[in-house]
Amino acid sequence: MKINRVVGGFLWLAVFVAAFYVAPRWFSAGQVPKPPAFDAGLTLTSAKEAARGNAKPVLVFATADWCPPCKQMKKSTLLNDNVARMIRDDFNSVYLDTDRNPADGGTLNVFSLPTTIVMVGDQELARVEGYLDTDSYLSWLEAAWAQAQSGVIPPRTRDLKPGDTPRPPVGSETPTAP
Repeated sequence: MKINRVVGGFLWLAVFVAAFYVAPRWFSAGQVPKPPAFDAGLTLTSAKEAARGNAKPVLVFATADWCPPCKQMKKSTLLNDNVARMIRDDFNSVYLDTDRNPADGGTLNVFSLPTTIVMVGDQELARVEGYLDTDSYLSWLEAAWAQAQSGVIPPRTRDLKPGDTPRPPVGSETPTAP
């Protein structure tokens, strides 16, 4: 009986050590650093403020450290020179860790990771969810940027009614029919 208690005590000690010493190192070993394209360190609020001054659209890359497709994008797609240059030069870019900032993730209705959102003002212009390879992501970024430059925000499918057409950004003047 005494031996069983000693062995049991050592087993509990091993579980304790694994839980508080080994396990966190296993999980952190898989973390991928933030891509350099997001070195500006903008938050959602500061990116929207910057957009008012420089007229660049806001790009939000929503991610989490535990997300495998996010890790893959951070290791490949977001390190591509053309992608990184476009994110850095043409957008007010936000790296949104949804575990560290769940409020912004909730505000943007982020339910799938990774999610990239392009916004003009407070209006969502474009959204893509899931992993994209470099060419697909770059094409998507170029299309979203061109759409932002056009000034027309397409209606979301859930807002569409028969006969609807794209709506201009909030706050812009729209011509009235005679």
